[in-house]
Amino acid sequence: MRVALVNTNRIRPPIAPIGLEYIAEFLHASGHDVEILDLCWAENEDEAIGHFFAGNQFGLVGVTLRNTDDCAFTSRQSFLREFSATVQKIRQHTDAFIVLGGVGFSVMPELVLSICDADAGIWSDGEWALCELANRLERGEDWRDVPNLVWKCDGRWHRNSPFEFSLNDLPTMHRSWVDNKRYFKEGGQAGFEAKRGCNGSCIYCADPVAKGRNIRLDRHLR
Repeated sequence: MRVALVNTNRIRPPIAPIGLEYIAEFLHASGHDVEILDLCWAENEDEAIGHFFAGNQFGLVGVTLRNTDDCAFTSRQSFLREFSATVQKIRQHTDAFIVLGGVGFSVMPELVLSICDADAGIWSDGEWALCELANRLERGEDWRDVPNLVWKCDGRWHRNSPFEFSLNDLPTMHRSWVDNKRYFKEGGQAGFEAKRGCNGSCIYCADPVAKGRNIRLDRHLR
């Protein structure tokens, strides 16, 4: 299946979408055709979205929300309205199944879905769940029991139980899906993942909510 992944984070300094790279690598290793639209560098978001989807037929579009707000007490700027508008623009250019994800989404998935024109969302780990969703859609099978999925039926939200896989099951990450060098050159950052999950109780951190409390280490860093 052809899958599009969209980075909506345009905040400065720029932060490379490491999560999308991991998901793209997993989908690619599973036989899916993946393309990433990185809106961080788009001068005009509307034009970038229109150009990307023009003439391209995707079966699945994943849209990531990294942060729900700017995390600053002085401004308290929410990104949800802007994110919802971006999802709406994408919807205008494709008939594909649209699924939301990302750490920001995982913190409050039902609320984000309620204001966005999307078909479903994935909370917590996205690699296995998004790949399984793509497989189901490609085969024309029921997708509503896919782990980590959030969806709505008959006015009621359903949040499926999470599936926490071992990071040993991830393919080797080549980190070539986005322009990481440009993020550094533009004064931003690109990172790598040493572990997932945290059993801490810090009230300011989204990691236990978005990635679980079970600590999973990357096999390359043990």
